[in-house]
Amino acid sequence: MDWEKISRKIIFKYLPIFIKKLKNLESLNLADYNLRNLPKEISHLKNLKDLNLNNNKLRNLPKEIGKLKSLLSLTLSNNLLTNIPEDIRELKNLRKLSLKRNQLNKLPKEIGELKKLKVLILSKNKFTALSKEIGELKNLSELVLSSNKIDKLPKEMGKLKSLKRLILNNNNIKELPNELKGILKLKDLSLSENNLKILPNEICQLDLKKIDLWGNRNLNTCGKNAINFKNGLEEYWLNGVRIPKEYGIYDPEDWKAEWILTEKNAEVRRVLIQVIGYEKIMNKLGSQIINSSVDHNGNNMEIRRVRNNVDVEPIHLLKVVCPSTGKTHVLRVPPNMTSCEEARRWTFFDLNSEFEIITEA
Repeated sequence: MDWEKISRKIIFKYLPIFIKKLKNLESLNLADYNLRNLPKEISHLKNLKDLNLNNNKLRNLPKEIGKLKSLLSLTLSNNLLTNIPEDIRELKNLRKLSLKRNQLNKLPKEIGELKKLKVLILSKNKFTALSKEIGELKNLSELVLSSNKIDKLPKEMGKLKSLKRLILNNNNIKELPNELKGILKLKDLSLSENNLKILPNEICQLDLKKIDLWGNRNLNTCGKNAINFKNGLEEYWLNGVRIPKEYGIYDPEDWKAEWILTEKNAEVRRVLIQVIGYEKIMNKLGSQIINSSVDHNGNNMEIRRVRNNVDVEPIHLLKVVCPSTGKTHVLRVPPNMTSCEEARRWTFFDLNSEFEIITEA
């Protein structure tokens, strides 16, 4: 006998009756009950302060939710909600609202009337934008919007004077509004895995303790693009990776191949190799010829091995000449390749005929 299934059926059937008899109830946990609907009788719980409806199958909320005037915390994570009723405006005492992992793509404009709200969690939904009313939440201290599809933030966010923590990971944000400089209490700003290319200079006016920019692969804050906050916080990022200050203070085109030899962090070392380039590494760190040959056009080919162990496996480089432009290219090949012809075939997809480099990578 499936007692769990039976207990859920009992809950479905008798929940309205239970609610009517529990008018002084202050905390109600209905998480994990597979609820599809919340009975309108919920409005009888005038003294309810904490309502947990996580992990159910709710698609909407009854307008009677607005009758819970004493509610301080409402958690609805991991449901199927596609909208929030405008009656949410009546929850004037609400401090925390969690709507994580639903199907929401917008909030009602009435959300701005929750003047006492301190924590708003909207991660893992379908938001592409935020309404300007978000800026009316004057007491909001934490806003979590990670794992949505947001590509632009409203300038009204600069009005969130009490905000201390802003989490925007895993969205499509390309730029930040200058108005963010108005969030003077902000301490923790997380922007990892977005599409940022630059950061506005105005952001340096913030008194941040932590900023996360990991995974923004087009972002360069090194050298002349460095961000130096007024509180002394310094952040250097390139290709989605945090770069140590000793490298970050220089423009990437001035980076030195010798740095690769002493860098222990594999991720940073990978970026150093990417930016400095194999030809410069070969010339600066030295290399030895493993094999040499001549291509179909009479141009010399070489396989060279970089002398120092600068990567997790030996660096073998194929040096070839483009027959159309006459330009020399240095391309990395697997370390088990010791023949120029074998390396050429591997690099150019096993073509036997004359090859032409169309673009560099």
